[in-house]
Amino acid sequence: MAFYGDLRRAGARWYLWAGYCFFRFDAVARKPLDFGLDWFAGLDTGGANWEVLYRNVDPNALPQRPITAFAALPGVGLRQAYCEWRGSWLHEVGLDGDPSLKAKKREAVLRLLEPALQAAPRSARQ
Repeated sequence: MAFYGDLRRAGARWYLWAGYCFFRFDAVARKPLDFGLDWFAGLDTGGANWEVLYRNVDPNALPQRPITAFAALPGVGLRQAYCEWRGSWLHEVGLDGDPSLKAKKREAVLRLLEPALQAAPRSARQ
């Protein structure tokens, strides 16, 4: 597969969410990629690649990861400290939630990441 990521649909068209998308360089290096929006077609960031990349690909052929929403802070409502596990990736959703909880939410996310950060080679943590 030349690309992979979280699929978003807009009517008959689709695109990959800019926050989680990967492209095989040898498959896209010579294509005129455009990671802009296509508001007229209802496509967000990266949707302008519809004509170049996505148009002739069956979106059902792309593997999808499960997305599990959770509140990063115990005893706080989901929308107040919203985060997602996207498969084994952690997405700290920045636009949702209570702004007054931002620092506490970030601390909770760092605690969740701590085991992986400790296991990573020192060069990867810098």
